[in-house]
Amino acid sequence: MTATHQQVLERAKEQLKSLISREDPAAVYAVLCHARLLVARAPMIFEGDYMAFYCRSHDSWYVKQLKMEILTLLASSSNVYDIVGELTEYTRDISPDTARQAVKAVGRIALSVADVNGIVERLLMFLESGSDHIVAETLVQLKDLLRRYPDLGEVFSMGDIRPSGVADPEARAALVWILGHFGQRIDTAPYLLQPLAEAFGGEPPQVKLALLTAASKLFFRRPGESRKLLGACIAGGLNDADQDVHDRALLYYRLLKQDVSAAQRVIAGDPNEPQQAMPFFTDELPQEAQQAIFDEFNTLSVVYQQPASSFVQSAQYHTHHA
Repeated sequence: MTATHQQVLERAKEQLKSLISREDPAAVYAVLCHARLLVARAPMIFEGDYMAFYCRSHDSWYVKQLKMEILTLLASSSNVYDIVGELTEYTRDISPDTARQAVKAVGRIALSVADVNGIVERLLMFLESGSDHIVAETLVQLKDLLRRYPDLGEVFSMGDIRPSGVADPEARAALVWILGHFGQRIDTAPYLLQPLAEAFGGEPPQVKLALLTAASKLFFRRPGESRKLLGACIAGGLNDADQDVHDRALLYYRLLKQDVSAAQRVIAGDPNEPQQAMPFFTDELPQEAQQAIFDEFNTLSVVYQQPASSFVQSAQYHTHHA
């Protein structure tokens, strides 16, 4: 960033802080959309002013969600525990959607900062909250954290959570993945998954797909305990009406029938190599898209997070820019 750009942002910062304190939620939302774009490009300019983006009790839900996204972008080694502490308070919000968004923000921060252990402890505390929506979102975030930092599996504890007791499909699929991927460290993993395998046909497709992979991984590591589990999952998958589920079950069946060792390398990776960490996730806008939106600053492109060409009719757009 050039010195000129930095000076411009420093001057604009105070105006932005003033505008987001207004009581008009629609105007505040539009300003926050522009602030999010600026923070994403230059978080160091705003990281000392993170408290300006704390949620107020009377903020609209969509304003709260956007503020939490910005707090996620602002988190750094100097302010991370203050921000995580504030987000933890939002998990007590009466709106389940807002509470889940707060848990998600904590999880996203854990993926972006260097000192992750304290944040993981906070996420594990959420598992003990007793709120179904908090537990569900925590499981989803823990799955991504364990993909990024596989060594955390050494200290991860399931507590009393059982897949059959998790209603949210995405969260149940995440828990199934955890049990399969770290099943060699979780003694009860095959037995926790067995009830789901026996009711395979009634599960959502994403849970079925996770079950097929988890059962296969457990079979490679604990064949005696997991043979029945894998058989039930593959049998259920081969008879499933969902094409993706059927195709994965057929692929795994043919791989296992042909060569178990080769099947293990394809499904679970080489057992003689350390687990590979996931270096990044693709839930953020590509850099090219961010630049295209920034070039259309102070337009609806910033609010929609899309270049104008994607929501303005092509003929009108090109005529205007001719």
